[in-house]
Amino acid sequence: MRKLVLSVEQMKELEMLGIDTSDASLYYYPYQNTYILGIRFEDKFDSLKVPAYTLEDIIEKLPSNIPEESYDGYCSGSSSLVITKKYTGYQSWHLDDHFVIKFEESMLIDSAFKMLKWCKERNHI
Repeated sequence: MRKLVLSVEQMKELEMLGIDTSDASLYYYPYQNTYILGIRFEDKFDSLKVPAYTLEDIIEKLPSNIPEESYDGYCSGSSSLVITKKYTGYQSWHLDDHFVIKFEESMLIDSAFKMLKWCKERNHI
């Protein structure tokens, strides 16, 4: 089965990192010891709803480019966001297509989730 959104646990991880998730396209609503997925129509979430990111939501959050640091700590260029069916990463085009970071998971949304966390932890977002 395809995974269309991040889990409640993954969304809570993002919130704990300080990522504003109020822009999520979907939400989870608690119902009889489980969650129901709903489409967001209003601008604000009530306290019971948990935001749910789609792959598109995550991609919108990721920067197109991130600065590369040289060994002396100065910016030596930038790496571009690369997304394929198998992975997400930031690739340096001037260093023989070297990847600064690359995450490969069985589900693309999970590799994008890891990339979003990595970018936040390094203050790229």
